[in-house]
Amino acid sequence: MAVLLRNCRIVPELTQKIDGISVDEKEDITADIKIENGKFVEILKSGSFKETANCDDITVIDIKGSTVLPGLFELHTHLTLDSTDYSGNLMYDAPELLVKSYEFAKEYLKQGYTTVRDCGGRGNVTRAINMGIANGTLIGPRIISCGRIITPTETGNSSFGDMYIEADGPMEFRKACREQFKLGNDFIKVMCTGAFLNDAGDPGMQIITLEELKECVVTASMKKSYVAAHCHSDAGIRCAIKAGVRTIEHGVFIEPDTVELLKNTKNCFLIPTGAIGMECISDENQNATEDILNKSKLYEEKEKNAINYAYRSGLKMGFGSDIDMEAFKRIPGYEFVARKKFYDFENVDILKQATINSAEILGVADDYGSIETGKVADMIVVDGKPDKDIYCMQKPLKLVMKEGIIVDDF
Repeated sequence: MAVLLRNCRIVPELTQKIDGISVDEKEDITADIKIENGKFVEILKSGSFKETANCDDITVIDIKGSTVLPGLFELHTHLTLDSTDYSGNLMYDAPELLVKSYEFAKEYLKQGYTTVRDCGGRGNVTRAINMGIANGTLIGPRIISCGRIITPTETGNSSFGDMYIEADGPMEFRKACREQFKLGNDFIKVMCTGAFLNDAGDPGMQIITLEELKECVVTASMKKSYVAAHCHSDAGIRCAIKAGVRTIEHGVFIEPDTVELLKNTKNCFLIPTGAIGMECISDENQNATEDILNKSKLYEEKEKNAINYAYRSGLKMGFGSDIDMEAFKRIPGYEFVARKKFYDFENVDILKQATINSAEILGVADDYGSIETGKVADMIVVDGKPDKDIYCMQKPLKLVMKEGIIVDDF
């Protein structure tokens, strides 16, 4: 059955050009959107569909001027982490881990994320959850998974237990990558620098060699995949760019010269994670250790300055948060808030980062990331005007649609 959404307020930057409507109009632009067989099939000026009054094969919903956006992308999460009490997370056995991770995945869909990239977890449970979602057994976003995070032997690795797999030397990294692909995962995640959230880890230190990282890139490319690199230090970011990784995760110490290098490097993108930066210094985060808190506060301004400089320089960015389930539920729309409050981004740019930019970074923009005829009908309806006030993204959504189906079983 087809669905017709009437009187949808659109964001022109995320919607195809509509005949009879000028994007220069100062008034809100509304459209009628027809969805059939899981795709957008027609997008016309509001009131253009006249023949639906007596049709039994179409469901008509009046959106009444609320804003429609493409389904959101989360490019950096860890579905097996339900809080920043990492020692507690490591205590879960496989059944508990599966249940809690699925709860997190459903919460993502509830908040409008139809595509989620899991950047490291335990027990390969995210792969199992995605299989259930893909075959219709479970309800949730589509999940792109890397399996376990591959890291050199390093101080602080025990903080995340079996989320990590240690490797030293190019051949061990090759084997570790192949193991993750053997388990059915989609991409590779590698630690290039120390981390804020590893006790005693040094986020400013590069911990991998160029040769080790290159081996990961070669192994992933043989599977027509890519490497996501955890990078804080500028040296680590430069190493990752040189090795040929696709995404730089965090990038909090990126220097101006490296921003320019990244802008001129094809198929390599920055994924800032503002929400975890806010969360690590939040008074509501009762689980952060003294070491994590001290590091986060020490580098807070440096991170803000670096990421804001990269943004103002016109660097294309994806959308990631890196927060746990407890924080994600406590502050809905956390990453939207962070990119406005912790960083200093413009509303429309934040929305583009969460949709079309992230789709382009993943190489799926032909099918996702904007509201255009022929694309998959992933869409949300927002209570308010997020292009004018990004804090609207904290409100409960009026509608979530994935692949043309309205989702209401959360």
